[in-house]
Amino acid sequence: MRNLNIKKYLLETNIGDSSQNIKQNENVFGAVLAYNAKIKEVNYNEPGSFKEFNLISLLLFLNFRTGRVERYIINSSNPTMNLNRKNIGVDYKKDLYFTWNNEKYKVFHDWDHGDHKGKTILSILGDGKMSSKYYSYFITELIRDYFKYFGSYKNGNIASLRKLTLPIKEDVMDNNGIKIGLGVGVIDEKENLPKLIKESKIYKDKEFISYNAYNWIENGYGNVEPTKDNKLIIFIPNGLKNAMIENFLYDLNYKVIYTNKGELSQLVQDFSRTLSIKTVKNVDDIVMRIKSFNYNIVKQLERMGKESRHKVLYNKKK
Repeated sequence: MRNLNIKKYLLETNIGDSSQNIKQNENVFGAVLAYNAKIKEVNYNEPGSFKEFNLISLLLFLNFRTGRVERYIINSSNPTMNLNRKNIGVDYKKDLYFTWNNEKYKVFHDWDHGDHKGKTILSILGDGKMSSKYYSYFITELIRDYFKYFGSYKNGNIASLRKLTLPIKEDVMDNNGIKIGLGVGVIDEKENLPKLIKESKIYKDKEFISYNAYNWIENGYGNVEPTKDNKLIIFIPNGLKNAMIENFLYDLNYKVIYTNKGELSQLVQDFSRTLSIKTVKNVDDIVMRIKSFNYNIVKQLERMGKESRHKVLYNKKK
């Protein structure tokens, strides 16, 4: 029997238009959530002062079935906000380098996943703004990677996954005749990447191992594929309305409903409190808060399940 408390926590919305009939609707798949903040860059040479404000934006996909943030990407106007590190890569972390025939090469697989008109993630983004370009890029990645294979990772940072791993399937021709790679997570053994990751102390090898997250709505592992007659619902912020993307998702059997975060389930409200975007000081804060939420939400849902089963047994004894 499905746990009603878990179902309510994950799915129940407070959207005003009752005609949409989505309260606790099991066709709800998840939500694209958007956050942004203006952060002071402290001038350490002059205590109590700061140089300027820097912009930081976050787009993520919160899966209502797994309860997890499955993918996200950060757009910062100042990469050095990552604890003032120098020489950092597209994911605001230091790049890794491998040696081949006594030559040193940077581990960088962004190009293997898609052309993006000759630009890397950092050159596409890097302004900290919640722009249509940023949103379109995120949705493209969500479809290319997560909606294709539904692989979960300990850290769903799109930039890190693209940077350090190869696609699952390479050289696939898209509708425009451009070759792209589908999925992420393949480790190139020639680069000796597992050893590089372990020695770097920047990444953890477990972050790049794909797995099937538990599905709390279907009571099991794996994801339900949407069909033409059974489209899955995705909530998207009102401020990101885009007819072209909406139609594209519809063709892939996903129905878009525009709404505000405050109208969504308790899961979303708890995530927003954990993230507390207005209090972040740097990119690392965001990464750690997402990791913390993903870890704690599983424990919370497990407790909710046990409490519910205990109540059922207790009532039967009575």
